[in-house]
Amino acid sequence: MSLPAEADPVKVWTTGAYSFSDELGGFRITGVSGIGTKEDPLVIKEELNTATPVTLTIRATKPIEPFGKAGEVANGVM
Repeated sequence: MSLPAEADPVKVWTTGAYSFSDELGGFRITGVSGIGTKEDPLVIKEELNTATPVTLTIRATKPIEPFGKAGEVANGVM
C-alpha cells in the first residue's frame, strides 16, 4: 500500500509585527527571531534549494503605525 505524495505545507513564521513565508518556493525558512530593533534585529534563517532567485514574502501582522513601538505595531523599520 502506498500513500499519495504530498507537497510540504507552507509554514508561516511570525516574529515581532511581521510574518515571513517561503510560499513562492525555491527555499525553506528554518527559523526567525527578533522584533526589528537595533538591540533585537530580525534574523531569518533559510535553506536554499536552488541557485536561481527566490522571493521571501513579508506581511504585517499587527496594525501599521509609522512611529509606533517596534514589535507592538508594524512601523516599517526592520
